[in-house]
Amino acid sequence: MHPNGDNKSQWYRAESIEAAHRLRYFANNHDYRGWARLRLTANSEADAFVLLSMTGVGREFRGVIGASLAFFRRDEAAEGQQRVIDLTLASDELFQVSYKDDESSAFTRFDRWLERGLTCALAMWRQGLPGGRPD
Repeated sequence: MHPNGDNKSQWYRAESIEAAHRLRYFANNHDYRGWARLRLTANSEADAFVLLSMTGVGREFRGVIGASLAFFRRDEAAEGQQRVIDLTLASDELFQVSYKDDESSAFTRFDRWLERGLTCALAMWRQGLPGGRPD
């Protein structure tokens, strides 16, 4: 996870905000932000990514952190630059945790949420492979 203050913490900011927008919440990147990325590669196919983003929830930080999970691919743009294409939510629900939550139950809820989201993201990836088929 790349938290606030890390040199890479601003990477994927646009994707994090887009995912938050689609989940209908304000991603507060000022008070808290972090991300982790999973890169999926198969032979000569374009890489795909699963992005776990964590931000404060709401314009004012009230101790609530939200997590989104998105799937996307990259495409070559002008002058060797890459752009994100096909950003899709891998989980259609926002995971929320606050300082008031019991740690054990928060971990259990997060594990379930993450497993469902990763299963969905891997299905999206598989559909994009030659011979891939929807489940």
